[in-house]
Amino acid sequence: MKVIMILLMLVSSVFASDVERRRSKILGIINEEISEVNRLYKQTGSRDADLMLRMAELYLEKARLVRESENEAFLKVSPERRRRTKKSVFFRKSEKNLALADSMCKRIIKRNPRYKYMGNVYYILGYNAKEKSHFKTATRYLQSAVKKGVRSSETRYKAQIALGETYYNRKMYTKAIPLYESALRRHKDKWWTKDSYNLAWCYYKKRQYSKGIDKLLEINEKSESDEYIDMRDSVKRDIGLFYAESGRTSEGIRFYRDQGEDYSDELLKISESLRRQGKYTKAQSTLNEALKIQKDDSKKTDIYLNLLDLSDQFGKHNSHLKYAKILETRNKKGDLNSDQLKKLKYQVGKQGATLQKQVASKIYQKAPNIIRKKSALSVEYFDLMKKLEPSKEGKYVFLQGETSFASKKYTSALSYYNKAHDIARKSSDSKTVKLSLEGMLAALGKRGVSRKTKDKYYEVVYPKYIQYDSKSKKSASIQKKLFNAYFQKKKVASAEQTLDSYKKNFPSDYKSQEGMLAQLMEHYRKKGQNTKVKSYMTAINNGEYKVSGKYKNKLSQLLTSMQIDNVQKDLEQGRKKKALEGYHNILEDKNSTTKARTNAKYNLAALYYELGATEDMYKWATESLSEMKSKDSSRFASSFLAMTSYLFGVTEIEKSGKLSLLIFSKICTQRNKKKIIAFRNAAYMSLASKNFENVLKILSMAPKCKIASKEVNQVHKEMLLDYADEKRWDDYARLLKKVSAKKKNYSYSILAFEKLEKIHRSHGNTNLASQYYKSKIRMYKLAKKYKQSVSREAADSVATLELSRMNGVLKSLKVIPALSFPEKVYNKVLERKLGVIKQLTGYADKVQKVGSGTGITKSYDMLIEAYESVGKEIQSFTPQGKEPSYVKSFKQAMSGVYNPLFQTARQYRAEIKKAIMKNDILDKSNFRYLSADGAYINYEGPSPIIMDRGGVR
Repeated sequence: MKVIMILLMLVSSVFASDVERRRSKILGIINEEISEVNRLYKQTGSRDADLMLRMAELYLEKARLVRESENEAFLKVSPERRRRTKKSVFFRKSEKNLALADSMCKRIIKRNPRYKYMGNVYYILGYNAKEKSHFKTATRYLQSAVKKGVRSSETRYKAQIALGETYYNRKMYTKAIPLYESALRRHKDKWWTKDSYNLAWCYYKKRQYSKGIDKLLEINEKSESDEYIDMRDSVKRDIGLFYAESGRTSEGIRFYRDQGEDYSDELLKISESLRRQGKYTKAQSTLNEALKIQKDDSKKTDIYLNLLDLSDQFGKHNSHLKYAKILETRNKKGDLNSDQLKKLKYQVGKQGATLQKQVASKIYQKAPNIIRKKSALSVEYFDLMKKLEPSKEGKYVFLQGETSFASKKYTSALSYYNKAHDIARKSSDSKTVKLSLEGMLAALGKRGVSRKTKDKYYEVVYPKYIQYDSKSKKSASIQKKLFNAYFQKKKVASAEQTLDSYKKNFPSDYKSQEGMLAQLMEHYRKKGQNTKVKSYMTAINNGEYKVSGKYKNKLSQLLTSMQIDNVQKDLEQGRKKKALEGYHNILEDKNSTTKARTNAKYNLAALYYELGATEDMYKWATESLSEMKSKDSSRFASSFLAMTSYLFGVTEIEKSGKLSLLIFSKICTQRNKKKIIAFRNAAYMSLASKNFENVLKILSMAPKCKIASKEVNQVHKEMLLDYADEKRWDDYARLLKKVSAKKKNYSYSILAFEKLEKIHRSHGNTNLASQYYKSKIRMYKLAKKYKQSVSREAADSVATLELSRMNGVLKSLKVIPALSFPEKVYNKVLERKLGVIKQLTGYADKVQKVGSGTGITKSYDMLIEAYESVGKEIQSFTPQGKEPSYVKSFKQAMSGVYNPLFQTARQYRAEIKKAIMKNDILDKSNFRYLSADGAYINYEGPSPIIMDRGGVR
């Protein structure tokens, strides 16, 4: 074989070399002739049309030879380079010669419009345009060539054929036919067979099949001669199509049979043509004829595939399935190549899917027989696909299930889906696993499935779905259905396992867990299995199961009632001692619920309260209250408050305070009218026992507990009193700073600051005393600014400073020297004394505005004393050593000074009396102005008893 190949290569190389030599030799001759014709052409002055035509013919011939060489070179170039380079680059020389030929021809047309060989000129132009694929231009030139060509000349025939070919390329077959017929009838060269072949196809395109067949038969006959180009292979290839289109299939078969060769390929073409014409039976018989003569297995497979396509096109399902089964058997033997197998898979899969869609469509809903047949066929096709693609068996079993589902054969569908799931799971086909599970769920929901079938598949399908998908919303629904299925069948253990699985997968879905638990616990309750109920309750309390608070309370109440029912009966029937023992037994029982234990402790506290056992009552009240939830504590608040009152009544002040604090802390956030009482009790009882830490704790809870600020403020005031009693002055000062910062406490804070002022003044802390005095005055001013009521005691405290200043001024009056002459001295001393009175009057006015009773009486006392003392001194003064007339005149003049002083003093006496009566002023000065003789009024009676808040003397 290697030797043969080498020889062939050598022969090919020698042949190619020989062709190239001959081409070069011819080109040399043409070039010589071009040179000679060109010389003669120039000698004639470039006017000779014959020489121009000859040059055009030579350039055309040269272009054809050069084009052959260029084309060979072009084909040798790599495809990559051909794609990158313009095609014209490879054909530059031939294009140049064609351009020269065109130039000569156009010059002839321009210079010699009546040239006798103008047909030849136009032929060259038309031929060149056709070679360049400029068919419209070529058509125009060749039409002129035919028209102007000399009759019976070879050029005219060539022009007709070239024009016919141009029309053929432009699919203008009607115009091409007469040109071909005319030329081929008169002119026969070696190309006659090729040009006649084009004519035959023109006949075919115009549906003149008989003419086409006759022409092909003539071409086939002439092709046997060496005088013509051999077109027999083309005829054999196409004549079958011509026969088929003409309806003369048997003649076509006979033609091929007469050739004595394998003509199955041609029969395939005939069948293809018949198929396009819609002639199913003839196309099928043609393919069956091809099967008889075909010996090649691969080609036989192709014929069967054609039969498969044919059956598919015409909807012949039974035939299609028959051929599909034949091909599947051949494939099992290994007779199908990859392409053939691919086609078979496509056809089988397509047919199965098409039938499945038809089954599912609404078209055949009222034709159950058709649906049944199509469904059965679809299932068979998917059976074939399982054999053709065993790796996808699960997928096709699933599709069989889909077909059964569409035809409402739900029981069969369940069986297919279930099988598909198991196969797909083994092959890790997650998509089919999911789809088959969804299919089973859908089938189970259909009415056509019997209860027996559903019961059978519930326990099969649901666990498989949960295994595939345990945490989706859909899976949650399925798990709940599985629980119900087990429970209805009284498979309680399986139901419990499902609950545990659901709890693991959906830990936050307390509502569903609650529903399952309710069924299980009710089941055990009815059976009297209280131990099982208790174990579930313990698990719930430990957080193993998620349930709502409401349901948890119900369960707790259930278990609690189970535990205390008997004890409660003893209590209701008056057997208190037995009831006490029963409640203590509940506390000792380790299985008792928290609710039951708390309930028992509360009832113990209530019983001991009735029995007057203070210590036991306090113990169980404290423990039960500590364990109760706020809501429950609020319900029993009245009872607990009654216990605190009892403790207070028996002087257990500290215990009463602690229990009150516990009550308050438990109901702090609840809406309960008893909350204020609990707050007050807790605060005041803690103050009574001097437990300031408790009080501070209670006050810190007030904002969170939404205790009104006025209640907190009142406790602060009481606390200030107790700090003072305990002489905790630093705590007193810190709390007073907070209290005095509130607007409503400005008036109250006056005396509170005075207390600090007096304490520090008594200890010699003058700076602090002064600081607290200023705070007291500031509080007074703020109280007045905001028109707050100031107590008389507070007003007395504020007036003290002004009174002391008035007293100082009064003392200054007493140290001024007595009146004396000379007159100048007298006037100066008198002026000083009157100035002091004026100053004293100003101070008195300030004091009286304070509103202090003591301030009013004391200021009036000092004013009256000052006015009367100065008036008396002026009245009694007599100048010494003066004439009686001077003395009389002086005395008379001075009466105008002292009389107004006496008059003012009398006015002040009247005003003070009026002020005392109007303002209910109680002061020791009152008796001087109110009694007739100015004597004091004394009161005698039993002394009051002072007690602290705890009732201690």
